[in-house]
Amino acid sequence: MTKQEKEKHENEELKEAPAVENTEDNIKNENVSEENENGGEKENDASFVKEDIKRLREVFPDIKQEDIPDEVWQSVEKGESLSGAYALHFVKQLKAKADIERINELNRKKAPPKIKHDGGDETFFSPEEVRSMTEAQVRKHYNAILASMDKWKK
Repeated sequence: MTKQEKEKHENEELKEAPAVENTEDNIKNENVSEENENGGEKENDASFVKEDIKRLREVFPDIKQEDIPDEVWQSVEKGESLSGAYALHFVKQLKAKADIERINELNRKKAPPKIKHDGGDETFFSPEEVRSMTEAQVRKHYNAILASMDKWKK
């Protein structure tokens, strides 16, 4: 059996397991029977899977099998370790989330200021709004009007 076939077989075993937490017990049971059948050949492969699952649990202690997307399993089938494939997936998700936040922040900066006229904290008044204000309203909102005037087109 080639190394790739062995890994594919192990990956199928992992995917069929009810949860990542239970996979270690399955591997222990398989080790005993496979050691007898193959003279210990599978022991090293099962040991690798066991260590890989241990690494995955160290970094992602709350992960469950259903949390692992198909994209990760496909990478594992191609020969990547489960822990490495999931870590790469996780980093990609974090990067995508950071990109979205960065774009949202840029959009917030480019967006026109919010207008509040409920007697609270006004941040912007249009020239028309200022023209329609009474003297008392102008005095009350004087600082906000000055700040708004900087944003009016000249």
